[in-house]
Amino acid sequence: MMTIRIIFLGISLFFCAAGVQAQDSEETGRKWGLALDGIAFFRNNEFKGERVSGYTLPGVWVEPRVYYRPSRRVNLEAGLHAIWYHGAGKYPVAAYRDIAFWQGSNYHEGAHLLPFVRAEVRLGKSWRVVVGNIYGATKHELPTAMYNDELLLSHDPEAGVQIRYDGRRSMLDVWCNWESFIYRADNHHESFVFGMSSRIGLNDPQSPLHVYMPIAILAQHRGGEIDSVKTESVQTISNASVGVGLRWTTDARIVERVGFELHAMGYYQQAGTLWPYDGGTALYAEASAEGHGLRAEAGYMYNHNYISLLGSPFFSAMSAETWTTTFHNPQTARLGLSYRYEAAKGVALVADAELFHNFPCDVTTTTGTMQEKGATSFAAGVRIEVTL
Repeated sequence: MMTIRIIFLGISLFFCAAGVQAQDSEETGRKWGLALDGIAFFRNNEFKGERVSGYTLPGVWVEPRVYYRPSRRVNLEAGLHAIWYHGAGKYPVAAYRDIAFWQGSNYHEGAHLLPFVRAEVRLGKSWRVVVGNIYGATKHELPTAMYNDELLLSHDPEAGVQIRYDGRRSMLDVWCNWESFIYRADNHHESFVFGMSSRIGLNDPQSPLHVYMPIAILAQHRGGEIDSVKTESVQTISNASVGVGLRWTTDARIVERVGFELHAMGYYQQAGTLWPYDGGTALYAEASAEGHGLRAEAGYMYNHNYISLLGSPFFSAMSAETWTTTFHNPQTARLGLSYRYEAAKGVALVADAELFHNFPCDVTTTTGTMQEKGATSFAAGVRIEVTL
């Protein structure tokens, strides 16, 4: 457990140094200091049906960093990302989501550690270019059915290159997250995810009723010319979504905002036969209401052979347990409830719960096709988020 001691010693030194966090020079305009992001979390998933088994995530991740800003347009950061699940003693050196045929045998002891390095340059008021550890996860603002927010608790920080535009009416986020690097004769794939997320405002965002178009693309490529993988040596899988959204800002005391989004979604397997379908489509609708830290969501998906690359398994026509198990035109309803309490500057307590209901449909396995009964799954968690 020496690694854990080193991590928490570093965190303690960080807080001791908080008094000298920022150093500004009026002559040079330079600024340097320390920053910390972290989440302590406990999430329990009680899942039913054939899509995915239940599990629990109890743990904490921390990301202490040193930053240096030689000008207002340049931000340089370096540090580490560490995750620790309570009760776990070792972690794969390379931990990432769903890389086929990975056979690595090396482990970290105590905690899963990764370096964190980010170089960021702003181009004007709205554009920025990031190389290294990019702004990922929920910051991509992907639709619910395309990105599972739970990955914020378990996924490695995204790293690669990112170009982002934040304008008055619209935003654009284009990135490449390099998930797996290979050396010659490695026995696993090189893998990366390309993504594009955009929100085009059709009127003034400050209007009481704001109308916008969300557009998103995700594509994962697995391959490499120098690895030793001979089976399924090239795989390219993609998701895409285009929709319309409404956001109504009310004058009510309790419900401050009401929203609605409708997404037409597509799935395409351009190369490889890893997943059972080469293509599929889906419709996903979601309504939301929020106010005073409380947010409620209700969603519904109609699915025809659609498989979600980074979304919840409940939004896929394929089982996450056994990829040969598929569902015929599955329909899924989702209810979500969350509450966020700002306990102090940079510290928030978040509690959330989700309910998924899969309606009856035909399911095909290696033994044949049968009728699957409806099943309701439940997930709930609490976390403390720190951003200093």
